[in-house]
Amino acid sequence: METSRRDARFDNLKGILIFLVVFGHLLELVGGPAAAWLYRLIYSFHMPAFVFCSGWFARFDAARFFRRLLYPYLVYQTLYLLFDRLVLHGDAP
Repeated sequence: METSRRDARFDNLKGILIFLVVFGHLLELVGGPAAAWLYRLIYSFHMPAFVFCSGWFARFDAARFFRRLLYPYLVYQTLYLLFDRLVLHGDAP
């Protein structure tokens, strides 16, 4: 049996990204134009970076992706938009 070694670089990257999430939430409390700019900067790349890190180690199965991720997302997002529009009278895009 082959043992795989952890790559510390990915662990460090994930740790930095988690810190940026917490820091971004703290920036919401600060307010001001500089905090808003920094918030938008952090949130423009940290989630795609998380997806990249997770996808690096994942095996892709298109049928499983559609059945377990994409289909439920589409169903619940549609239900949420309907609820927002009909019940909350929101102006969802």
